[in-house]
Amino acid sequence: MVSPRSQSWGNRGSEPPGALWGSALRPFAPPKTPYGGVHSVHDPHPRILDPHPIFLPPPRPPQVPFGETRHVREWLGVSGEVRRPPAEHPKRPVLGWSCRRSEVSGARFWGLFRSLCPDPRGFFRHCFVHNHCPLLFLAPSGRNLALAELPPAQRARLVALCDRALARAVELLGVRLVVGVGGYARQRARRALGAAGLAVRVEGIPHPSPRSARANRGWEEEARARLGDAQSPLLFG
Repeated sequence: MVSPRSQSWGNRGSEPPGALWGSALRPFAPPKTPYGGVHSVHDPHPRILDPHPIFLPPPRPPQVPFGETRHVREWLGVSGEVRRPPAEHPKRPVLGWSCRRSEVSGARFWGLFRSLCPDPRGFFRHCFVHNHCPLLFLAPSGRNLALAELPPAQRARLVALCDRALARAVELLGVRLVVGVGGYARQRARRALGAAGLAVRVEGIPHPSPRSARANRGWEEEARARLGDAQSPLLFG
C-alpha cells in the first residue's frame, strides 16, 4: 500500500524502493523463487492512502501487509487486477481476489483497526502500513523461506536496501511515530532510522501470529494497550 505522495520518489533523482529491491535480487540464484508485491498489484496498489504513524510488519508479504482478502475487499475497498508474477511457483499460485483462505495474522491485524475505525479513511487519515521487505521467497518444495535462510551476503544487502526504503518512506511522509509489529520489525526500524539520522519515535505491538501463545491469549487487548501507551492518534484522535 502506497500513499499518493510516494510519487515524489521519482522526482528526487533517486530510484524508488521497487528498483532497490530488484537490484538486490540479482545475486539470488535458483532454487529461490521471489514474489514481489508491486508487480502483482500494480493496478490496486495506489488506492490506499495517507499516514502518520507507520505500522511496520515484519518481512512477510504478499502485496497488502498481512494480506487477508476479506478485509482487503470488504473494509479497505481495494479492487483491480491482480497480476501473476513472471515466475510463478506451481505450488504457490497467485489467486488474487479469488483466494478464499483466511490469514489469521491478517484477520487480527486489520480486524483491530476496523474495530477502531469503521471507515478505513479514518485509519489512513492518520496511519500508513509499510512492509519492511515486500518479498516472499519460496524453496522448490513451495515452502516459505525466512530471511534468515537466505545466503548471508545477499540477505545483508537486501535488508540494507529495505532499511533505506523504510527511511525514505518515513522522511517523505513526515512520520512522527513508527510502530513495529513484532520484535524484529521494531528493532529493524530503530536501526534503520538511527542509521539514517531520523529522530522518529519507534514503539511496538506484539505480532498477531497464531503460532504465538502470547497472541492467542488476547492479542487485540494487548495491542490496544500498547497503542494507548504510544498515544496513537487512532485512540486519542
